[in-house]
Amino acid sequence: MFETLDRRNTRSAKWQMAIETVGHDQVLAFSVADSDYETAPCVKAALKKRLDHGAYGYTLADDTYKTAVLTWFERRYGWTTVKENVLVTSKVLTALSIVIESLTDDKDAVVIQTPVYHVFYPLVKQQRRKLVENPLLENDGRYRIDFKQLEACFAAGVKMLVFCSPHNPVGRVWREDELLQLIHLCKHYGVWLVSDEIHADLILPPHRFLSVGQYQALYDRLIVVQSAGKTFNLAGLQTANLIVFDKTARTRIKQRLARYFLQGSNLFGIEAVIAAYTAGDVWVDAQNRHVDAQAKKLETWLDKYYPTVKMTPLEGTYLAWLNVSALDQDGTQFEQACHDAGVVVSAGKPFSQHYTNWMRLNLACSSEQLDEGLKRLGQAFNELMKL
Repeated sequence: MFETLDRRNTRSAKWQMAIETVGHDQVLAFSVADSDYETAPCVKAALKKRLDHGAYGYTLADDTYKTAVLTWFERRYGWTTVKENVLVTSKVLTALSIVIESLTDDKDAVVIQTPVYHVFYPLVKQQRRKLVENPLLENDGRYRIDFKQLEACFAAGVKMLVFCSPHNPVGRVWREDELLQLIHLCKHYGVWLVSDEIHADLILPPHRFLSVGQYQALYDRLIVVQSAGKTFNLAGLQTANLIVFDKTARTRIKQRLARYFLQGSNLFGIEAVIAAYTAGDVWVDAQNRHVDAQAKKLETWLDKYYPTVKMTPLEGTYLAWLNVSALDQDGTQFEQACHDAGVVVSAGKPFSQHYTNWMRLNLACSSEQLDEGLKRLGQAFNELMKL
């Protein structure tokens, strides 16, 4: 289980971009956030069964699909809602774009908490909304929400917060007290709280994920956007869900989805999600143990060989966040050093212009691939230490 697949020549975005970046196919990719091992056996079996049927026509995300989604929420997160609140589309980013367009107006202010998934920036700007940043507070690699500054943003007229939970790239799993403070603040100012929960199942012990959806009784201007894409490596099957509690908002979003013909998903995505959310629990738990072991291996390696490189404590996601400022103060050299060593990571600058000397490392691979990656990363770090 969790053995690396050779994804070269499979039209993998992560691996093809890595090959193009360094100019050869012996590179190791630790960049784009998908996993390099097989998905859960139950998913593969369901897809094979549906493939053998032979007809692949128009498909509905029916009650069976929505029941699987909501049962997963109840079983894994301890909350549920009614099927009418579930809207289905192709991608989390599609869903977020539609929500912003449906519930805010041109030039309205939308706040994000940085450093954050780099696509959040164009996500807001391309909708012609005003992008407001509320940087997370960082102390020795540990992050928390700056509630004082966030309230100032709300008081200045921000209409929506696009929230990342668990947070990519810093790996925080938000505690209940943090979520409650956030929700009460949003309610006080009437701000839409839109929670991207695509990493919700990727939780390392002893942490526990709490969805904002479980607080629907406190505030109905909450929207959950989620997908099985990260958990089961299904991004290529393009299936995502919006959970919308406010009836008027739900109507607006449905109308906007219909305008662009974005309601629904594809046949194989629907089958994969039903299988994953019906029989994937044991596999997900095993994957979390694997990611935890990978994170501990990386942390031990850094402590032993490169103690000046600081790793943010990983609570959720399979993405390690590393501060390499001790090796490259202005962040202009480490990325090229990695490429020269045959390894591609995600540079910190796209997540925030203030994080040029940070990097994100994807741990969703085999133990053997990580071992080889650390050897190459060590070569890059050694070269930087000579400069």
